[in-house]
Amino acid sequence: MDSDQPPPTSDPATSEVAGSQSVPPVLIRALEFIRSWFDRFQESAAPPPTSLHHYTDARSLISIVTTQELWATNAVFMNDQTEVSHAATLMSRLLQEGEPAAGSTGPDIAMRHLLQYVHSFVEIYVVSFCADGDLLSQWRGYGASGGYSIEFTGKELIALGPGRPRLVQVIYDEENQVEQLRELLRSWRSMLSSVSSTEQEWYESAALLAQIFAVLAVSFKNDAFAQEKEWRLCYTRLRLPETLPDEHFAVDFQSTGGGGAGGFLEAVLVVSNGATYLHCDCR
Repeated sequence: MDSDQPPPTSDPATSEVAGSQSVPPVLIRALEFIRSWFDRFQESAAPPPTSLHHYTDARSLISIVTTQELWATNAVFMNDQTEVSHAATLMSRLLQEGEPAAGSTGPDIAMRHLLQYVHSFVEIYVVSFCADGDLLSQWRGYGASGGYSIEFTGKELIALGPGRPRLVQVIYDEENQVEQLRELLRSWRSMLSSVSSTEQEWYESAALLAQIFAVLAVSFKNDAFAQEKEWRLCYTRLRLPETLPDEHFAVDFQSTGGGGAGGFLEAVLVVSNGATYLHCDCR
């Protein structure tokens, strides 16, 4: 993925995404596609195990219990930083398949914009859980100085609800990953192939499509990690051209860690019902 800054998004585009009456047809169709895809995704999702376990150290355990807060990590700063780029690499290959004209249509132009600027379009946050509450590899990773396995019920995590963090099962089989991306590309092409639009509007549709791609990308991992039996609570926030308001979370950025190389920014995302909190580590 290219790290260059994306083309500037016009002010009218921002108002269109926010609900203006002058939304271009391509963005209307893109929004319809996104709603439809997430409906199908939710319907086809595997039910979570009765219990899911979050492995952590003693300090985090005390914090979670006393504050009722979970901390989610920005995908840019996860231990395996190749995860999102792995999905992008697979999709790039799929864009080259098919007819000689593959990759030159409007929907494909939008997809290429997405792959190039995904982290400029969307912020992706993840909290990891394991279906096994007593897994040796997790104890090795989190229990060297005294670790804990905190049990959550899958139903409680799902109850955070649509529009809030989504609970997804991690897919380790690359053939399955490719098939899901192929279906996304096929249906995206099918729904938008008849729409004529400008390069800028295709770019803006790519920014919307990033919501879907981000969820898939953080649910794909190399099969070498299959023993982890991981589930992820993931949350995405659009950035067009800057982070848009969110009806479910209040956001506050604060500097911690003493600054310098050890410091980082924390985006604090608070669920609106006041009962559960999700904090996002944006180091």
